[in-house]
Amino acid sequence: DISSSMYSGYTMNIIMSKGASGSEYFVFNQWGQAGTGNASWAVFTTTDNKIRMFHYGPQGTKYVESSSTFAINTIYNIVFTWDGTLNSNGFKIYIDGVLDISSTMTGSLQVSTNYDPVFGHEAFSNTLDFNGKIYLTSLYNRALTADEIRQNYLATKERYA
Repeated sequence: DISSSMYSGYTMNIIMSKGASGSEYFVFNQWGQAGTGNASWAVFTTTDNKIRMFHYGPQGTKYVESSSTFAINTIYNIVFTWDGTLNSNGFKIYIDGVLDISSTMTGSLQVSTNYDPVFGHEAFSNTLDFNGKIYLTSLYNRALTADEIRQNYLATKERYA
């Protein structure tokens, strides 16, 4: 259950390519009931060809956004980790096995199960369809180490090159 594991840390791995730029496209997300303060989370591409992972809840939005930009129609292995703490640099993005950026999560993280997790479009409104390809996703109930992320990248990179 992705929702319960998010309280104590997680790793989310997505191998994907973006098919267009200029708009936000949802890759993977789960929303709470709109307007009720329930929490939600999402992975989406931004208008400037970056990728963002955010959590929204009663205490506001917490997110990490890649420092790297993504070329259109190029396959990337993107990994998000959160170590389950509010420690400095506990929220990270790795791209192709290399740490891209880290950030600190502030406040409490809450997750809602009002809607099922959805790939390829915004969960509650069926809009902002992802323009690209999602080749593989993996979810872990803990934050993988940098060595484990690199090992997983090297084990799969030839399949999606």
